[in-house]
Amino acid sequence: MTSQSDGQSNVQQAFDNALRLQCGIAGIVPQGTGNNLMMVNPATGTQLTVTYKSAHIFLHQSNWGTSYIEYVPCAGAVKLRIRNNPDLMFADDAAKHLMERLLNEEKL
Repeated sequence: MTSQSDGQSNVQQAFDNALRLQCGIAGIVPQGTGNNLMMVNPATGTQLTVTYKSAHIFLHQSNWGTSYIEYVPCAGAVKLRIRNNPDLMFADDAAKHLMERLLNEEKL
């Protein structure tokens, strides 16, 4: 049986991998390693910084301010919930949602 922190670590790594994949699909070269990742929308220059914390994923969007993604334990897995979005998402869905919002210049 894995602990909740192990589940968060696993979902954090899955989210990071999925976000890097979405960056590649969008033609964005992410910068940073470890707990920080920065992406720039090539069309507008809008920056999104992702910082991994133990309790949540912190987001800073250069033209909108800050937001977060929380870890939500449910049914033996950990899912993600982006602030102001009631849906629980797996890591790959959350990464795709985040990238779409960045590319469409939408507030997180």
